[in-house]
Amino acid sequence: FQAEDGIRDLVRSRGLGDVYKRQGLTRAIVRHENGKQPYDDATLGRGLSAALGQSSLPAAATRAPALPDLGQATTGLPLIDGLPPQWKQEVLHLAATQAKQSMAAERQVLDQRVKDSSAEYMANGFASNPPGEGAFIRAYGQDEGVRRFREQQGVAALGQNLQQLKEMPAAGMAELVKASKPQPGVGFAARQQNYDILLKAVDHVNKARANDPVAFALQAGAYGIQPIAKPDDLGALGQEMARRASVAPQMARDYGTPVNLLTDGEAKGLTALLRTQPVEQQKKLLGAMAQGVNNLPLYKAALQAIAPDMPTVALAGLYQASGYRTTQGHDTADLILRGQAILTPPDAKEDGSGHAGGKALVKMPEAKLMLSDWNSVTGSAFKGSERAADLYLQTARVVYAAKSAEDGDYSGVLNAGRWKSAIQIATGGIENHNGSQIVLPYGKPYSQFRDYVGGAAPQAIKAAGGEFSAGGAKLAAADFARMLPGAQLQSVQGGGYWVRAGNGVVMGANGRPYLLQVPR
Repeated sequence: FQAEDGIRDLVRSRGLGDVYKRQGLTRAIVRHENGKQPYDDATLGRGLSAALGQSSLPAAATRAPALPDLGQATTGLPLIDGLPPQWKQEVLHLAATQAKQSMAAERQVLDQRVKDSSAEYMANGFASNPPGEGAFIRAYGQDEGVRRFREQQGVAALGQNLQQLKEMPAAGMAELVKASKPQPGVGFAARQQNYDILLKAVDHVNKARANDPVAFALQAGAYGIQPIAKPDDLGALGQEMARRASVAPQMARDYGTPVNLLTDGEAKGLTALLRTQPVEQQKKLLGAMAQGVNNLPLYKAALQAIAPDMPTVALAGLYQASGYRTTQGHDTADLILRGQAILTPPDAKEDGSGHAGGKALVKMPEAKLMLSDWNSVTGSAFKGSERAADLYLQTARVVYAAKSAEDGDYSGVLNAGRWKSAIQIATGGIENHNGSQIVLPYGKPYSQFRDYVGGAAPQAIKAAGGEFSAGGAKLAAADFARMLPGAQLQSVQGGGYWVRAGNGVVMGANGRPYLLQVPR
């Protein structure tokens, strides 16, 4: 149609005669002005007829778009280059059309592969059949294909990073986020989108670790630990606790969390089991855990998972593992567990009902009377440690229940001597030392405690590096040695004592309160 338009306009501009006589002249003019004459007689005839008004050509909007003149193009293929120009043009345009159709088909297939591969990268960190760079170039051309291929490489790297996050230490995640921050430039939008996904994943991992670190490690298959499926299998329980104790400190460092050895679900399972077991079985279960962990601080961390639901049982487990006995030689853990079973029998419901004896097998004295005596005995011993005070108060109550049952006293009338003894057994001993109440190291008579503190100056001076201060002023080692035997002490939760000086405490070389440790 482009040729026919040209012929029509040429004839009109020259004002030539009838159609048949002018075909030869028209050929000559076309050849002279264009250097060639590629039109056949039919094309010339339609153009001339339109020029004379004897026929009309289709409107431009209904005709095919103009195509570039490829008749003189050289392909290097003799079969193509030897064709007449018009034929060559048609062949090359047909090839170009076919190429576009092929690219469209390639894109359809490629786009689906990209979606599948991207999903695999994000889910697993790898893809089973990712498209290569050549596939992108065939579907989108050189520049666009390379750009899209690099975007897919970014998704692959993101997916691999997301998988690595499960085992990556907190410090490593911070470094990864820092290194992954995209810089402005070509492809910035896609890189920023991947970076936002990475930030959300890091936040999700940190929250999951903080909420339940051991459960996260189990889900990630990290550290070689296994779920505790049967807590009543004491042999398996001990073995798994040993595995967890060996990796718990490293897990805590990697995750940036406190040391944990149990998942929330496992802690609830152990609590439910302990609640239904007789005392001897409770002691065996706690013993299996302690023997497996074989590390008192780590075992204490494991018991802390049980403590929210059964605080006195958790404390009994700690006392059992420590080998604590009363000054009369009684097994402290046994007293606590028996007293707990009396106050909340194993066959009672969680609210204490459903048992023939009601909420307790022994009638307990009025709570306000017990609390009044408790305050009189403990005084300031638990100053600043209210949570510890509440735990020891509960423990003293269960010990009182056990001793009341031993004595056959079911009256519910407060026996002051028995209650004071229960307080001493639960806490390890409360004594007035230089005018203030303190909690004694468990099982150590006060006379031994006093003698140790009186001669503790050399060890204290060595532990503090020989540097002390009180009230902001330096305190010479010799002065500290002289003041220590008569100084007031303040019990610190977790063990040890602060040495008081006036209204403050003695500070060590590190600028923190000096902690006097007294062996149990």
